[in-house]
Amino acid sequence: MAIPFVALVGRPNVGKSTLFNRLIGKRKAIVEDFPGTTRDRLYGDVEWNSRVFRLIDTGGFTHEQAQPSALISQGLTQQIRIAIDEAALVLFVVDVGTGITPEDWQVADLVRRSGKPVMLVANKVDDVSHADRIADVQQLGFPDVVPVSGLSGRGSGDLLDSIVERLIALHAFAEHEDHGGEPEEAVAIRIAIVGRPNVGKSTLVNALLGRERMIVSDVPGTTRDAIDSELMHQGQRLIFIDTAGIRKRGKIGKGIERYSVARAHDSVDAADIVLVVIDPSEGLTSQDMHIIGYAVDNYKSVAILANKWDVVREQARDSGNDSDMLVKEFTKALAQEVEFVSYAPVVTISALTGLRVNKLLDLVVYLWQQRQLRLSNKQLADIMKQAVLSKPPPEKRQIPLRLFSYSQTGTNPPVFTFEVNKPDIMHFSYERYLKNAIRAIISFEGCPLQFQYIKRKAVKSPHPPKRIRDKTRK
Repeated sequence: MAIPFVALVGRPNVGKSTLFNRLIGKRKAIVEDFPGTTRDRLYGDVEWNSRVFRLIDTGGFTHEQAQPSALISQGLTQQIRIAIDEAALVLFVVDVGTGITPEDWQVADLVRRSGKPVMLVANKVDDVSHADRIADVQQLGFPDVVPVSGLSGRGSGDLLDSIVERLIALHAFAEHEDHGGEPEEAVAIRIAIVGRPNVGKSTLVNALLGRERMIVSDVPGTTRDAIDSELMHQGQRLIFIDTAGIRKRGKIGKGIERYSVARAHDSVDAADIVLVVIDPSEGLTSQDMHIIGYAVDNYKSVAILANKWDVVREQARDSGNDSDMLVKEFTKALAQEVEFVSYAPVVTISALTGLRVNKLLDLVVYLWQQRQLRLSNKQLADIMKQAVLSKPPPEKRQIPLRLFSYSQTGTNPPVFTFEVNKPDIMHFSYERYLKNAIRAIISFEGCPLQFQYIKRKAVKSPHPPKRIRDKTRK
């Protein structure tokens, strides 16, 4: 593997997420003072001594009955096992302040039976007095013990040195990286999967990946962090981000949930393509419209996925309705509701049964290709001339808008630059008209078009030279 994985495991509230944030150098994991904050696996890249490894943060390992939901607890255990299987090295984190607990012994047994190399990390060694407690954690039977404080950063450099040294000894780095080269990776397409809580986003990610990547339950808000999941399709590297559900502003609580919403918006900001998952039984809600609008405002390609369509089909069958006709009626009605994003494809799926899920990977690659399309200057000139001839530009105070030049100046997203006499005369309705004229030739499906305007500078004519009288002539 090009980049080795290192997994952080341990019981709840030993400071794994704080340590994770410290090592990757930014706040990516949600950190709170009570256990169970991290539920899914969270990834972050760490570069140290010209080496790169991928750190995995996991939920706290605990006895199933200690969790309010046994299903979520079983999912946690499964996620930890998957993280250990992925890892070249396991960092077993313990809290020196509380000492060794029965749950620590359970984690020790889990990682020992995995057969993976293990490094014991004694966390929360915040001052010299805490260092005396290192001997207590050595009873777990792991020879490599590294004291550290994720909160203050004390010992984090030594920990990173130890991790890199151990990975080198394990030959975990790719051969070309051992010689100082950068790992070669395909261009990544980043896809944010967003929607209201409990519409089936995590189930969809699991269906796409073919394994239990996310914890799935009927409890709203199971996913708190934005989680990256990678796969290759048609030679493209796809990174799916499953985010915490975005709620109405008035219903956003303090602490974890508020931060989760901010992370969801950050995921949209970081994505190229946004898949908006909705529940067709509820239709488009104001929250869904907010998500779509936020994605469009940030020039992200958008597709709307009506999940749980198996339920709709079953209801249609029971009532004697044609399910295929129902799809057409639903997509037509939906298009009318989101007229401002009529270019976004609508797909009816069932993440639970797999209905049309296998087509989504092809759709993502197609939407990415649409973002890369470029019109030639001649094509754009022909489109604009015909559009202006059919419908003249607006005017203000009897001064008409004039388009002097136009060109496509960017892709991903497509950017069109216009040189005009007065940019403030351009009205949003006429801009929409011009965008539709472009889409009539090249659809740019799913992708917002960005227009920008440059005011043409007035060119002053030079003064004619004064006539010089020839005094020699009479």
